[in-house]
Amino acid sequence: MIAPTSNLRWSSDGLEIPCWNGEVVRLAFAIDTHDREVMAWVATTGGISGEMIRDLMLACVERRFAALRAPHPLQCLADSGSAYAAHDTRSRLRARCHNVGAAGRWSGESSACRPGAGKCFLVRNENR
Repeated sequence: MIAPTSNLRWSSDGLEIPCWNGEVVRLAFAIDTHDREVMAWVATTGGISGEMIRDLMLACVERRFAALRAPHPLQCLADSGSAYAAHDTRSRLRARCHNVGAAGRWSGESSACRPGAGKCFLVRNENR
């Protein structure tokens, strides 16, 4: 779902990167669906917690608006994973972004960065 201008709709998602040594790096990020800028990200070899997602979204609001709350209604889409679905995460996001929901329930799509979108990180994958 592409927004008509920046700072109207953000999407957040996570992924896992298996490493050669057997470890797994878990990454969560937030992207503006208009300009495709990854505004903030977190990575860990442990699990992605609700606290990490709350910090991630606060970093996005602070970066884009230099404030603790968005100055206008902002749609924040995410999957319904436990870090995103936690009551504390959803209530804090509502306080900062005004309008929070799972992308699947709102848009009929898994996320603005669904597999095959190809433009999420503005990087080419030569192996496709």
